[in-house]
Amino acid sequence: MQNKKVEPYSLPLRAEFRNRIRDYFTGAFLIALFIMMIFIPSEGDLILIVSRAILGILSALVIYTWVYPFIKGKPYLEVTEEYIKYKSIYGTKQIAWTQALTAQIYSISNAKMLGIVTKEHHRKRKGTFWAEIHEGQGGNFSIRIPLANFRDIDIDRLYLTVKDKIRKEYEKEPKYTEDISTMDAAEDEIESEGKLGTALLRSIEISIAFGIVYGISIYILNVNFLLIPAIGIVGISYYFNREYKQAHINLLVRLLLGAISSLQIFIAVIVSVIAIGEMPLSLQNINFLLRQYISYTLENPMEEFIFILLAVVSFIYGSLQDYSFKFLYVFKKPFMKRWGRYYIIKESHIINVFITDPVMYDENDKHKLAFNVGEGCYIEKDKKRVRCFYVPRYILDKENIKMDYDSIETIEGTECYKLDLGSNGGYRQYVYPCILVMSSEKHVELVKLEV
Repeated sequence: MQNKKVEPYSLPLRAEFRNRIRDYFTGAFLIALFIMMIFIPSEGDLILIVSRAILGILSALVIYTWVYPFIKGKPYLEVTEEYIKYKSIYGTKQIAWTQALTAQIYSISNAKMLGIVTKEHHRKRKGTFWAEIHEGQGGNFSIRIPLANFRDIDIDRLYLTVKDKIRKEYEKEPKYTEDISTMDAAEDEIESEGKLGTALLRSIEISIAFGIVYGISIYILNVNFLLIPAIGIVGISYYFNREYKQAHINLLVRLLLGAISSLQIFIAVIVSVIAIGEMPLSLQNINFLLRQYISYTLENPMEEFIFILLAVVSFIYGSLQDYSFKFLYVFKKPFMKRWGRYYIIKESHIINVFITDPVMYDENDKHKLAFNVGEGCYIEKDKKRVRCFYVPRYILDKENIKMDYDSIETIEGTECYKLDLGSNGGYRQYVYPCILVMSSEKHVELVKLEV
C-alpha cells in the first residue's frame, strides 16, 4: 500500500485560467442559437420583443468572455503568504489571510468552486429568506473561485493550503475566535422557539402577497408564471420554520400550513378575475366571486385543472415540508448504487455512505447526532468514485463513537477503521471535513464525504 500524502503548496502560487475546447464550442453554439432566436419575427408581441432584447444581451456577454483575455490578459489565481487574489473577466478580488474566516469547496452544476468568507462578511450576514436562497448558490462567500479551468491546480492541495493559512491566522488571533463563539451563542439565544400564532400569521401574509402578485401577473401578461407560486410555497415554509422552531410539528398544524400554502392560488384567481372584470374591490364581491368560482370549478374541473393541480401540490408541500417518509427507502434501495457492501447516494459533490441499512435509516429522528472529523482521515478514490475510506480509531474512541467497519489498518502508526467500497490498494490524505451522522447512542449510521 502506497501513501500519497497531500502537502500544501509552496507559496507564492500563480495559476492561469485556461478555457477548454468544449467551452469554445459551447459558446459558439449559444451565440448561433441566440442570434437565430433574435431574428424570429415578433409581430409586435411584447414578450417576444423583451425576449429578443435579453438574448441580445446574453450574446454580447458570451462574446465578451471570449474577447476579454486578448484585451486585458487571462484571468488568474494568485496565492501568497499575505493574501489570495482572483482576477476574472468581471474584476479582481483580493482577501488578506488576516481577513479570512473560513473556506469551503462546493459545487454548482457539478462545477467545483472555492468559496471564502471574510470576518466582516460574516458579521453583516442577514438571516432572511432571500439571503438563504442567495447562499444556496454560493452567495454567502466573499469570494467565489471556479476551479475547473485552473487545470494545473490540485484542488485538494489548494484547499489544504487555504485552510492552513486561515488556521495560522486563528492561532495568532485567539480573541477573534472567542468573539465569534460569543456572537454565535448570542444568535442561538435570539433564535429561540417562536410562537405558533406568529408563525401562522406571517405565513398567511406571505401567501396573500404572493397570491396578489401571481394574480396581477396573470392579468397583465396573460401568462401563467408557475415560478411565482413555487417561490411562494418555499417562502411560506421558510418563514414558518424560522418563527416556529419545534422538533415535531403535529398533524393539525401541518394541515393548516398546507391550507395556507394553497391559499395563494385562490387569491390569484380572485385578483385576476376582479382585474379582468374591472370590478370594485369589496368583501361582497370577493365572497360572490369565490362562491361562483367554486361552483364553476365543480361543474367544469378540467377547465381549471392547472389551478386545481397547483392548489393540491401547494397543500401537499405545505403539509409535508421538512418531512421524509422512512418507508420510501424500501423503494429507493433497489435503485441505489452499491460500493462494496455499502449503499450510496450522491448529492452533487457529497457522497452519502450508509453504514446501516438504508431502510432502517430515519431522517426524521430529531435525536440524531453529528460529529465532524476535521482531519486525520485517508481516502482512496478513482476520479469521483470513492473506493476506500479510513477514519482514525483514536478520534472515535475518544468520543465513545461506535461504527461498523470492514477491518482495522495501521497508517503511519495510526490505527484506522477501514470502509472498503471496492479498494484497489492505494490511499491518500483526505483534506475535507467528514461528517458522521449517528443515533442517540452514538452509533454511526451515515458518513458524508466531500469529493
